[in-house]
Amino acid sequence: MSEQQAEVCPKPTNDVFITLADGRPRRMRYPFRELKHLKQKFGKSLIRGGIEGLDEETLPYLIWRGLVTDDPPLTLERVEDLMESWMMPTIIRQFSLAYSGIDPNAHSSQAEPAK
Repeated sequence: MSEQQAEVCPKPTNDVFITLADGRPRRMRYPFRELKHLKQKFGKSLIRGGIEGLDEETLPYLIWRGLVTDDPPLTLERVEDLMESWMMPTIIRQFSLAYSGIDPNAHSSQAEPAK
């Protein structure tokens, strides 16, 4: 892989900040330890197969796992309480950026990695 290709490829551990209903910005990231945890939880590699069917149980869990690395006392229940339905477009965008480096809102036929 060339250096130029390496710059364009999304990284599964991009740091992204997200602000939930309490107004506190938190860093969301997915180091490989978390990716292994998610593979165990969902029974498949989310790197290979991606994430399909985000729902009311899956999305809060994914967000919590991305936040708990930097905020260990944070609970899943607290994250669920801080997620409001009107925030979903932003939450999904920030999750995608943190997990894959891809902005799902990019206006092209193929989303480009965030820079």
